Amino acid sequence: IDTAAPLGEIAEAFDIMAHERTAMNRSRAPFFGAIDTILETIDAIRPRWLPHEIFGEETEANQREQVGKISRQLAGLVSRATERERFLRTQEILEEAAGYGDTLARLASAGVALGGTERVERLRDIAEAIRELETRRLPMDGGASINRMIDDLEKESENLRNWVKEFGLS
Repeated sequence: IDTAAPLGEIAEAFDIMAHERTAMNRSRAPFFGAIDTILETIDAIRPRWLPHEIFGEETEANQREQVGKISRQLAGLVSRATERERFLRTQEILEEAAGYGDTLARLASAGVALGGTERVERLRDIAEAIRELETRRLPMDGGASINRMIDDLEKESENLRNWVKEFGLS
C-alpha cells in the first residue's frame, strides 16, 4: 500500500479540522467527516507499518505484562491517594497518573497482543481518561474537586483492573 496518498488524505482532513469555523446554522458534517477520514486512513495503513508478524512472542508477552504492571501501580497510587493521611500532594498524584496514562496510550496505539480492535479501543479510552486528570483545573472549593479527581482516578483504575482481568492478566 502506498503511504504518500493516504498521508495526503490525512493532511487534508487535518486542514479541514483546523480551518472549519463553527456557527450555529452550519453543519458540522465536514468536521466529523474529516475525523472519520483520519481514523479510517490510519486503520488502513497501520498494518503496513505495524504488522503483527514482526512482533515475536517475547514482545507480545512484554506488552501484556506492561498493562498488568500499570494496573497494579495505578491501584497502588489510588490506595495511597485515598488514605486518610494524604502524604502525596495533588500534583504528584496527577503527574504519576498521567505517566501511567501516557504509557497505556502508547501500548494501545501499537495494539500488539492486546486483543481485538474493541479491546484496544477500551484500553485507549481508559488511558485518555487517566491522562485527562492532569489537565483538570482544581479550583479552591474546599477539596471537593480534588475528591472528584481521586474518585475518577479510582474509577479508571477499576476499569483498567477489569480490562486486565477480562484479558486473563494479573
